[in-house]
Amino acid sequence: MLYNITHAADLDGMASAAFLARCHGMPTSNIIFINYGAQDVGRATEKLSGIRGGGNVLVITDFSMTRENSSMIDRALARFRRRGNSIIWLDHHPWPDSMIRKASKYCDLMVVGENTYFCGAELVYHLLCDRDRYGDELARITHLSDFWLKSKSRKDNEAVNAAALGIKQIRSYADWEERLRGYVHELSQHIDSRIILDAYEEYMRMTRPAMESMLKECGIIKSKRVKIGVGFGTMLSAQEACMAIIERLKCDISIYISAESMHGSIRSRRNKGTWGIDILKLAESLNGGGHPLAAGFSVENEGYDLSKAHDRKLVLDRIGKTAERLYGKRIRWFQQSTGRSVTR
Repeated sequence: MLYNITHAADLDGMASAAFLARCHGMPTSNIIFINYGAQDVGRATEKLSGIRGGGNVLVITDFSMTRENSSMIDRALARFRRRGNSIIWLDHHPWPDSMIRKASKYCDLMVVGENTYFCGAELVYHLLCDRDRYGDELARITHLSDFWLKSKSRKDNEAVNAAALGIKQIRSYADWEERLRGYVHELSQHIDSRIILDAYEEYMRMTRPAMESMLKECGIIKSKRVKIGVGFGTMLSAQEACMAIIERLKCDISIYISAESMHGSIRSRRNKGTWGIDILKLAESLNGGGHPLAAGFSVENEGYDLSKAHDRKLVLDRIGKTAERLYGKRIRWFQQSTGRSVTR
C-alpha cells in the first residue's frame, strides 16, 4: 500500500500528493498532512505509527528533516522501516548534512537538498510518474507557485493565487484534513477545483480588514544596509502578507508572524535579475529554515504572547539584533534563476 506524508501549507505539498493519487492510484485517505510545528509533527508521526504490517511504501514530499523535528521523525520512520516497509523522501529545501546522514539510514531513495530547478511536486512527477499533458500542466503551475514566479498569463496567476489563499482558508476549518483530501482528489484530475475556489472567495471576504490592520501596525527594523518589515496578524496567508509588507513598506525583507500558530515566514524582495538578500541565516537564528529567498520559523514554544505589544517588541528586538549582525557589513545575495550566491 502506498502512503504519503506531505507538507500541508501550500500547492507544492498538495500537488505532490495529487501526482501520487493520479499516477499510482493512492487513496487520498492514505495522505498524512504535516507542518513544521511540534504539534503538527507529533500528530503526523502518530498517524504513521498507526500503519500496521509490512510491504508498504511511504513517500515523504515537500518537507525537510530539521534539528527540531528530527527526534520524533527519526523514531517513527525507524519503526516503520523495521516492520518491512520502504521509504522514499523527495524534498527541495536545504538540509543540514547531519540530517541527510540520519535520514539515509532508513530511506530507500532520497532526493533532498536545495534545488533551484524543481519544487517537491516536480521531483515526484519526474521521478515517480509517467509524463502526460495534464501532469506537465500541473507541474508547471506548481513551479510558478512554489518559486514565487509571475506568469505572463493572467489565468496562471489567478490559479496560483487562488490555490495559495484557498489552502490557507481551508486550514482554518475544523475538518481541514478531509477538505484538503477532497482538494487533492480534484487536483489529481483538473486544476480548477471548486473546493479551492470557494475557499479562496471566503478568504478574501474575511481577511481584508485583518490585512489592513496588520499593515498599519507593522514594525520596521533598519540595519546599516537593510530594511526589514515585520507584521503580526491573524487569518492571513503568510505569502500574501509578506508580499503586502514588501509593497507597502518598500523594504528589502518582509516577515509575517501569525499570532494564532506562532509560525513566521520570511521573504526577500527580488529585483529584475531575480537577486535578493539571502535570509536563510536569519531564519535559522529563529530555529527555522527554508530557501535563501523564502523561509519559515516558529516561536510557538518560546513563551511569547503575540497579542501583547510587549511580547511583539521582544520579538522585534530579537530579530533586529540578529539582522544587525548578519547585514551590518557584507551581505550575501542569492539569485533564484541560477542558484548563484555573491557576498558584497
